[in-house]
Amino acid sequence: MEVDKRAEPDSAAIEALDRVQGVIFDVDGTLYDQRALRWRMLHRIVSAHWTRPTNGVRVIRALQAYRQAHEDLRNQAFSPDLQLAAAAAKCGYTVAEVRVTIGQWFERTPLDLLPGCVYSGIPEFLHLLSELRISCGVFSDYPAEAKLSAMGLKRFFSRVLSAAEVGRQKPDPIGILMVAREMGLAPECTLYIGDRAIDLEAAAKAGMQGILVQSANSYSILHDRFATRRRERHLEAT
Repeated sequence: MEVDKRAEPDSAAIEALDRVQGVIFDVDGTLYDQRALRWRMLHRIVSAHWTRPTNGVRVIRALQAYRQAHEDLRNQAFSPDLQLAAAAAKCGYTVAEVRVTIGQWFERTPLDLLPGCVYSGIPEFLHLLSELRISCGVFSDYPAEAKLSAMGLKRFFSRVLSAAEVGRQKPDPIGILMVAREMGLAPECTLYIGDRAIDLEAAAKAGMQGILVQSANSYSILHDRFATRRRERHLEAT
């Protein structure tokens, strides 16, 4: 059976982790399986609108327009209001309707589904980083506090920021640099973990190491590397 190399962190990057003093994470697609969540959400939308399927179609169209508007606003000034307006223009609905749809089906409804989509190995990896006194933070495209709480992971992160709070999206590095600064981390001693090429680009622009993760196997590899660091410290102390 062939192994999908895209799901494994780059080996050269793994070897350069010894100087890491802090880790900043993306959230969507990084801490949980985004594809699995979307399939579960689709089932929930269809189930909720099976007697009036046209309403379900409107929900799906609004969600698609909202995500696309987010991508269209990269590399320029960003705000939730700009995203809502752009999404409404794309799908032809009012801003008020899109706002209500996003609040229900994008922000609140997925929360109870998130625990079942968290990548296996995430809690163990975060526990290990805590044991090593490696501080952790978050910079995400979307507000992340409620998602982290729903996944039972919020306690691991000392600082959480989103693009809405800084007015710029990745690959602009301002967000991850702000998180690092507020955590007292030098960029060259900070690792940024994401799941897309824009995450690596943002890390490079910030002067940080960047690693992509796309499966639970990625976290297994990272855990093993940092566990080796823990063993080395124990040996040095004896």
